[in-house]
Amino acid sequence: MLNKKRSDHTTLFNKNLIIILLLSLIFVLQGCVAKEGNQQEQARTDSQQNEQVESVPDDQIATPANDQSPSPSQKTISLDALVEKEQQDLTSSFTIGMIGDVLFHEWLIEGGLQEDGSYDYPYIYEYLESDVNNLDFAMFNMEGTLAGPPYTGYPMFSAPSALADSMAEKGFDLCTTASNHSVDRGVEGMNATIDALRSAGLENLGTRKEGDPPYFSTELNGIKVAISTATYTTPKINGLVSLNGIPVPAESEHLIDTFSLEEPYIYQDMEKLQTRAQTMRADGNEVVIFIMHWGTEYSLSEDWSQELYAQALADAGVDMVFGMHPHVVEPIKTVQSEDGKHNMLVYYSLGNSVSDQDYYTADMMGHCQDGLMGIVTFERDKYGEVSIGECGYLATYCNMIKIAHDATQSRVIPVKRALENPADYGISDISLIQGSSERTANIMAENSIQGIEFKEYYSVPLPLVEFEAEP
Repeated sequence: MLNKKRSDHTTLFNKNLIIILLLSLIFVLQGCVAKEGNQQEQARTDSQQNEQVESVPDDQIATPANDQSPSPSQKTISLDALVEKEQQDLTSSFTIGMIGDVLFHEWLIEGGLQEDGSYDYPYIYEYLESDVNNLDFAMFNMEGTLAGPPYTGYPMFSAPSALADSMAEKGFDLCTTASNHSVDRGVEGMNATIDALRSAGLENLGTRKEGDPPYFSTELNGIKVAISTATYTTPKINGLVSLNGIPVPAESEHLIDTFSLEEPYIYQDMEKLQTRAQTMRADGNEVVIFIMHWGTEYSLSEDWSQELYAQALADAGVDMVFGMHPHVVEPIKTVQSEDGKHNMLVYYSLGNSVSDQDYYTADMMGHCQDGLMGIVTFERDKYGEVSIGECGYLATYCNMIKIAHDATQSRVIPVKRALENPADYGISDISLIQGSSERTANIMAENSIQGIEFKEYYSVPLPLVEFEAEP
């Protein structure tokens, strides 16, 4: 668990352990000296008693077969090794980040159409490429499918697989694919999406094929990390799980990570996610992260279901949550477990990263163009305790650039940098960036974060590199 209070107890325990080991070492050495004196006295006695006995050749003296006791030197080496292990410095850290929804409407799809009929999208994240690459691990959520032609936007999303290639080229590592649009093209389309992402060199999480692990795990700078995800479902149809009213075949339900909001099933699914989290921890992972596709669309604050599932995950010891789906930014908070021993960090919604939802969508007055890159640094101290060192966000704005009546080449803009140099980011009207900055700041004013350093990032800093001193 990521509770800094445990560090003090751990440090005291480790110091006491070292003292005990050192005292044990002293007692062993004293015992060795006493044993050596006793052996010398016994040798003198044996010599006196056997002066008249003919000596026996050394090669005829039998050694008892069961005399396997380690020598004093062996005992000393073993204790020294324990002390050395105890004094080992386990210090390390990593920074993980995630952007909001990648929501490919029809105009966005057409914006990448090339003269030869292929598609390409290198421009979308050109202004965030350095930030993405400065993260130790970068993630995005694909709300929709990469299921092949015909390419369509809302309400049945299917974008070209070239999108996956562009995301990988910009430095992203993992895509979450559990959403209410996962089966817009059926299970076949779900599998095609997995294939497209993996062909591009991206990990995927949330939908899987038979035999794939139920969660993703990796090591980041020597720290073991596990990530899981789940999406809300719509009411069951003839007993089958459904996503946006599309029933999932019974034989495929276990291949999509879901949770229900229906009263008969909600608590069962809360326990299901808790069991997943506990398994992730029991498997030896030091950090446990969940990505939740949840909440109410266009709500600027978390709803009852987000709070309910967040509490369940906090009680199961999850370290942090990135939230998706509402299409607008929601607050960032810490949720305390019911026993009061653990605080979990929650980004309730990272908003949209890129989409064709404009200023007037759902009467949200620009909120659908605003997003966050959530950024969290985990630190492990010399004794092996892991905690969140700092966290925060980099505010983004989706600049929708029309290139035809039915095509946009939108770019995701880092707001804080663009405020200083709007022309460098293709912004001709600075009021667009000023408005985005104000809207996001108003939402962030509702944050409630306990015990963690929090900041708004100008950019993702370069990873710290340790250089060995020259001899």
